[in-house]
Amino acid sequence: MQNITKRKSWRAWLVAMTALLFAFSVSAQDVLVTESFENGGSWPTGWAEEVVSGSDYL
Repeated sequence: MQNITKRKSWRAWLVAMTALLFAFSVSAQDVLVTESFENGGSWPTGWAEEVVSGSDYL
């Protein structure tokens, strides 16, 4: 019984960390999208544009 409890707690910890990591990545994307609408689609202050393989990457 103790092994099952250990497995469940490990799985719960892993799911919580994955959810937390996902939440932070979504939050960063929201900030970038919001900022692009606020400043007319121009680059954020201090950012540079670099051309790689014919495409624009940040």
